[in-house]
Amino acid sequence: MTPEAEPTGPVRQEVDSETPGLTLRGERLILLTVMLGVFLAPLNSTMIAVALPDIMLDFDVGISSAGWLITAYLIAMASLQPLAGELGDSFGHRTMVLSGLSIFGLVSIGAALAPSLTVLLVFRVLQAVSAALIVPSGCSTWNTTPAFGLFAKTSTHGSCILFVIKSRAKY
Repeated sequence: MTPEAEPTGPVRQEVDSETPGLTLRGERLILLTVMLGVFLAPLNSTMIAVALPDIMLDFDVGISSAGWLITAYLIAMASLQPLAGELGDSFGHRTMVLSGLSIFGLVSIGAALAPSLTVLLVFRVLQAVSAALIVPSGCSTWNTTPAFGLFAKTSTHGSCILFVIKSRAKY
């Protein structure tokens, strides 16, 4: 056997033109990062629904005011996903996922420290903007591989996990 014919590393070396020379370990790390983002976006939309009674008590507001935390998040996220997908096509899906996760982390800290419902609402909209960057670019990063099925499972589990945890905590 000649030296050219011997394999020098993992069988799968490249994923796409954005990540030349990516090893299998690097590919798995990217998959886990993208799955984290795809998990956080629906989780974040449902966790407020579970926490809404406590938020209403803490900020001394009614359901009509507190309900905007859910409504604003869903409107912003749904309306910005097509634009975020275009940005991913222009600037790279990896860049959009990493930017979205970074922004998401920062504004989540701001939301946790919000002193009023208005400030919390602003941070919720910023969370939706960052989640909108993550979801379409995350899905298109892996939509041609067998790993794409993990996205369906991840986002579905992210939507319902808090309801299961909260319902079990009562008993």
